[in-house]
Amino acid sequence: MNKTKKNNDWLIIAIFVLICASTWAATNAYHSYVNKKEVVAQKELLVPLDPKIDQEIFDVLESKTHLEEEELIEILSGLGSEIPIAETATSKVQEPTNQIVPTPTPAKDVETIEIP
Repeated sequence: MNKTKKNNDWLIIAIFVLICASTWAATNAYHSYVNKKEVVAQKELLVPLDPKIDQEIFDVLESKTHLEEEELIEILSGLGSEIPIAETATSKVQEPTNQIVPTPTPAKDVETIEIP
């Protein structure tokens, strides 16, 4: 009899929790449906877009000339720039060497001075 009473108690608690959870979910759904928030947008976003394309921009782009790399080097070197453009554009990357370079190490016999 004691075991069946415990099972009945757990069943009553489970039913009570189920009723509370379903009531809570239903209340939240109802409040979400009733209390719709007003959407606030900036005035700049509400202005309709102008679908016209400015053809003058395309005309300006078409009138521009395309220069090859050699022509650019020739033009820039003729301006008297201080950077040798022809050398930097065509120079190769130096490959690393296996040469050992000594690095300076601090002296071991350095006295430390305490400042009061």
